[in-house]
Amino acid sequence: MSRSITLAAAAAVAIVGAGAALAGDAGVKAGALTCTLTSSTNLVLVSGSTFDCVYAPGGDGATEHYTGAIDKIGVDLTVINQNELVWVVFAPSNDTAPGALDGAYVGASADAALGVAVGVAVGAKVLVGGGDNSFTLQPAVLSGGAGVGAAVGLEHLRLTYAGPKA
Repeated sequence: MSRSITLAAAAAVAIVGAGAALAGDAGVKAGALTCTLTSSTNLVLVSGSTFDCVYAPGGDGATEHYTGAIDKIGVDLTVINQNELVWVVFAPSNDTAPGALDGAYVGASADAALGVAVGVAVGAKVLVGGGDNSFTLQPAVLSGGAGVGAAVGLEHLRLTYAGPKA
């Protein structure tokens, strides 16, 4: 298991580095998307999670509410008790319409949970998609949580616009 955690942590570092290069070509920083885990299912080779997400655009834009669903295909040996994901959103311009993030995103995923005693989980997810595949979601911070295990695979995120954040 410790070898799996080491490999997942190395993959996470590689994905973060690739995300930085990808974001350089992805346009301008448009805002931040924060997603909080609401439920999850793990069947080892296929896993899924649902999230409550808030997009805070840069400038004077209104905060937007989204629901999110992440499906992973790959080896997932994690048991995570809590999770929050934060992405920097890159877009072709700062002028995005409300609900513009609605759509499907895909990318690679790597996670490593270092144990309940330590209480730290790290992961990286660089995703591209949305309208006309014009948005890039780059991890702002490594995802945080508490749990045990490791996961590496392909990830699909579906964001659904739920209106302005009240």
